[in-house]
Amino acid sequence: MGPALALTGWVGGSLSAITVGFGAVLLGVGVDYGLHLYFALRAADQSAAKTVARLAGPLLGAGLTTVGAFAVQLFSSLPGQRQLALFAGVGVLLALLLALLVLPHFLGSGSPMPAPPVAAPVASGRVRDRRLLFAWVLGLGLLAGPAGRIDCVGDLREVNLVPADLRRAEAELREVWGDLRGRALAFARGLDLEAALTANERLYERLRREFSAAEIVSLAPVLPGLEAQRENRRRWRTFWSPERLAGLHRELARLGAEFGFAADAFQPFFTALTQAPPPLTREFWARAGFSDLLEVLLAEGPDQVTLLSLVPDRPGLPALIPEAGPASALYLVSPQAFSAEVSAVIAADLKRFIGLALLSVGLILLLLLRHLGQALLALLPVLAGLLTMFGGMGALGLSFNLFNLVAVILLIGLGVDYGIFMVYRLYHGRRASTERAVLVSGLTTLAGFGVLVLARHPALHSIGLTVLLGVGGALPTVLWVLPALQRRLAAARS
Repeated sequence: MGPALALTGWVGGSLSAITVGFGAVLLGVGVDYGLHLYFALRAADQSAAKTVARLAGPLLGAGLTTVGAFAVQLFSSLPGQRQLALFAGVGVLLALLLALLVLPHFLGSGSPMPAPPVAAPVASGRVRDRRLLFAWVLGLGLLAGPAGRIDCVGDLREVNLVPADLRRAEAELREVWGDLRGRALAFARGLDLEAALTANERLYERLRREFSAAEIVSLAPVLPGLEAQRENRRRWRTFWSPERLAGLHRELARLGAEFGFAADAFQPFFTALTQAPPPLTREFWARAGFSDLLEVLLAEGPDQVTLLSLVPDRPGLPALIPEAGPASALYLVSPQAFSAEVSAVIAADLKRFIGLALLSVGLILLLLLRHLGQALLALLPVLAGLLTMFGGMGALGLSFNLFNLVAVILLIGLGVDYGIFMVYRLYHGRRASTERAVLVSGLTTLAGFGVLVLARHPALHSIGLTVLLGVGGALPTVLWVLPALQRRLAAARS
């Protein structure tokens, strides 16, 4: 972990907390290499050097396929995923080298363990193998339907832990001010206040095409630019022409006399109509008691003035302001649009990760095993684990997010490791200690990640559940299905 963190930080310039936290968990894969060496050396009846040499092939294959699975994340659209891929890949390589070159010096001596029975965990009877394979195929077939209902969620609020007191505070705030979390932020910017006010008016006009004035929180109606104020005054004077004022004066005088009003009762009203109104400025509204609101909606910097508007967040909102962007005077922050974009990236990365990972792992398996049938058998735990993961998530109504996306790559790396060791055990005369090592490796992974199912944090809970489902489907395939398939294939050839 130490050298991998140092290298990743040196390449990227900084390390994200997600990379450090998740990467440390992912490097738990490295303990599997030590477990295989431990069980092999304890059960060996030959020198430690020969045992390590005999185990070097499957260990190298397992490590390289895991690194290959993680390496596909280097092509992710998300920088955090690329950093995580570099950290995990380098860490796995270092763990593999340490297991092969250093660990044997600590495990080379000691009393050997009693050798377990050579038989597979399931009896080798043909009827029992047939029943086992039938149940395995039937179970995966039942999971295929729910697997098609998986979607991807980019809204980080759905995987964020909200404490009870904060949830109550948000409910009270929503009762008073409405759903502020369901609003988008629209910014109007300018080099000075007048330019920002002019951009804010343009923004308000765009928003009024879709929303009522009551739905928009904006300073535009009460704080227009100076040019807009001059135009409003001109229109005011045009409307209140001398002829219209004279007619209104005569009508009010007639009605006032009829109801007992003094002759000059309406003079203040006519004086207000004809006097020039004060300019609407930031200072004017501050004196009127709106200084707190101005501080929230108007921000002046050394080289830019920004005005904020709040508007209900709807799917078609970005289309109302197509020119909004970092280089424009208008800028829009829409949680829905951001979530939709992140969801699309996650969905694209998920498909690309699985395709590239399976391709790279398959090529390494062919180079390692030099046998297509054995390579396909080594891939079976991966495929079974993925189908179990997708089917279980679909049945439980779970979605993929930025966090449990890593579980897919982890499952591919773990599943192919288990498959490689079992194929070597079945076809290359390895000892039965392999099954014990695979079983303990799988159980440590299930224990480490499975406990996250109990976590209150939605992100940690989703990671634990996805890994639990995937490894829960891959481990029985390795221990029971692969030996049964090997026996059936051997019987068919004979």
